[in-house]
Amino acid sequence: MKQKFDQNSKEKILNVAIKLFAQKGYDGISIREICKSADINICMISYYFGGKQELYQVIINNLIESKKIYMDSFLDINEDFHLNSEIMD
Repeated sequence: MKQKFDQNSKEKILNVAIKLFAQKGYDGISIREICKSADINICMISYYFGGKQELYQVIINNLIESKKIYMDSFLDINEDFHLNSEIMD
C-alpha cells in the first residue's frame, strides 16, 4: 500500500509541476506553490527529486524520452515499409 501511495504522490507532483512550469516558467514557480497545488508536504519534493532543479530535469528528461519513443516509432514504420517494398519487388 505504501508503494502505491508513494507512486501516486510522485505522479501527482510531476503532473502539477508540469502544469505550473508550463504556465509560469521555471523562475515563476516555487516548490511551495507546487506542493500547495499538489496538496503534499514540501519535504516530498526533496524525498523524490532532491529539489526544484532536479524535478525540472526529470520533467525535461521524461519529455525527451517520450519524444524519442515517438520518433522511433516512425523509424520502425519506415523500416517496415521499406522491407515490405523490397519483398514486393
